[in-house]
Amino acid sequence: MAEELSTLKKNRTWSLVPYSNSMNVVGNKWVFRVKHNIDGQVIFVLIYVDDMIVTGNNQVSLQVFIDKLHELFALKDLGSLHLFLGIEVVRDAIGMYLTQSKYIEDLLEKTAMLNTKPCPTPAAVGKPLAALGGEPMKNQRLYMSVIGSLQYVTHTRPDLAFVINRLSQFL
Repeated sequence: MAEELSTLKKNRTWSLVPYSNSMNVVGNKWVFRVKHNIDGQVIFVLIYVDDMIVTGNNQVSLQVFIDKLHELFALKDLGSLHLFLGIEVVRDAIGMYLTQSKYIEDLLEKTAMLNTKPCPTPAAVGKPLAALGGEPMKNQRLYMSVIGSLQYVTHTRPDLAFVINRLSQFL
């Protein structure tokens, strides 16, 4: 903890102030801040295990940042982002769009539901779910796995969040 606090002070990550009872103290591991220059340049860095995305609104600043990373670490630049953690990235003149089409297709194939018809709502309206009644699933591990996968799908399909949350109550 002392080493971490020392690093935060050295990098001037925070301005430390005396504690007051009116403050809501937050641990430093889950706090982030977007830092940008006065001219509006912003660089975002997303790290997950050994994968990293670096993006921003100024190509020159991005290249300088990536070059500095190359000096410190062994990096492999894969170019423009197309896929990250099962999320596909599609670009056009307006911006970027995130989709999980392939991930969802793989999930439908895994559950032998690839040829089912789509429906406008993810659940039957007016039919309550209950833990009792009906046939128990033969493969309960598959149910748990599918619910976990569906929870991941809500990153790009928030319209499914309510029904997936409801189904997760039967784990």
